[in-house]
Amino acid sequence: MSVLTPLALLQSNDSKTTCNLTYLRNVLGRRNYGDRRMCTYVRELIAKHGFPPPLPTLVGETTTGEVVPDSNWIRASVDSWLFDFPPPARAAAIHEAAGRHAVSLRMVAGGAA
Repeated sequence: MSVLTPLALLQSNDSKTTCNLTYLRNVLGRRNYGDRRMCTYVRELIAKHGFPPPLPTLVGETTTGEVVPDSNWIRASVDSWLFDFPPPARAAAIHEAAGRHAVSLRMVAGGAA
């Protein structure tokens, strides 16, 4: 199972501004997931990992922001999350460094740390 790389996506000559569940299946390497499982997977990415939510979708007579098989996303947001998302160890190091920096700023400014 292959996953498209950022370069392959740029060279795909696809200038669409939105993407759907099929696109997510391909770039996330989850081609074997059915719609129901893929929707659950994407819901978890949104809830636990900051994945961008879908655009509102019309379901019956009402719109919903829930992940459904017909959901669409702003492609630039998805691509940014996919290709600019730091690995967990790097994200933890960034978070820790930001915390140390914030404490040092409070100490320099004379505030309580």
